[in-house]
Amino acid sequence: MGLFWVFAEMLILIFIRQGIAFVEEKKERYLGLTIFLSVIFILLFLVSFQGERFFSGYLDFTRKINLYFYRYALWNLFCTLWVVLEGSIMFYSLHAYMILKNSMHPGRIPSEPSGIMNPWTRYGVPLLVVWSAAFFLFYEYRVFSILNHFGLEKTNLKNIYLFYIKICGMFWFLIEGAVAVIGLKTYYLLKKRST
Repeated sequence: MGLFWVFAEMLILIFIRQGIAFVEEKKERYLGLTIFLSVIFILLFLVSFQGERFFSGYLDFTRKINLYFYRYALWNLFCTLWVVLEGSIMFYSLHAYMILKNSMHPGRIPSEPSGIMNPWTRYGVPLLVVWSAAFFLFYEYRVFSILNHFGLEKTNLKNIYLFYIKICGMFWFLIEGAVAVIGLKTYYLLKKRST
């Protein structure tokens, strides 16, 4: 299920980027983005189905707690990717809304030159990716350190990982709310234009 959700989010991201290119009358097809996301998806697929075999050389899976650590860490990776993809979609939706608003009211709002991204998209997406990756790696490192230093029971490890999922869920909820607001503003802008 996690793989299909990531795949759907990746498709939405590609389509929204292509929609922005269409509105800006660019001929870009985002082949680089498509290849990059395809490579990430293939790696996720391999890690999901062959990861235990690969990582068994690094983690002693005869200790069940290490196997649980790996499985929870993999699930947290998926949660982090969902937040990153949804956040990227949010920033590009905001960019598309700003382009649409500028095209409908060119006299009120100074329009940017074609091809220039707004600062929210230009800096927001990379900052979101870097922050999310750093938070994920730090969290996993700390859990692994605690696991090796103090030892944990399965229920303690599960509770630590449920806390991470709750953090991701909180951000996902906020991002989805922002996308909904942007969608409503876009709808009202188009509705006002059609009347």
